[in-house]
Amino acid sequence: MAKKTDPTLRLDLKEYFRRIGKNVRDLFRDQVFVKGKDIDDAPFRQYTPAYAKLKQSGKLFRAGASVSTAPIASGDLSRDFGSHFKISERSLEIGWSVHGRKIGWLRDMDRNITKKDEPFTKSIRDYILSSFKKEIKRQNPDKVRHYKIRSKK
Repeated sequence: MAKKTDPTLRLDLKEYFRRIGKNVRDLFRDQVFVKGKDIDDAPFRQYTPAYAKLKQSGKLFRAGASVSTAPIASGDLSRDFGSHFKISERSLEIGWSVHGRKIGWLRDMDRNITKKDEPFTKSIRDYILSSFKKEIKRQNPDKVRHYKIRSKK
């Protein structure tokens, strides 16, 4: 008689989120604050000439001289990213515990670093999906797998 196998996949999502959380945070930080790219994976648009001159002069409050178009005048936004880091059974939350006003101001200036319905860039979503596929295999090594994992967009 053939051995009956359990077809149910079991996943410990909390363990998975714990495993990838810091990588996702670091990828996001690198994307926005080092490479200077927005949520659409495009370079941040140039500053107005007056603001660019002021930023380069180093005369902004608590800011060093910089020619970068990334949102890093004082460094607070970059440094504090990840201050809100929460892992649950069903989700991974990464963000800021403060600076909501700055995020809103950047959005109003068409400098989106995140969106409510699209919190990560395509490259970060691709990383999450590929690592999820590997995690399924890691946590269920004896299962036969046929699945498609796609992002919403």
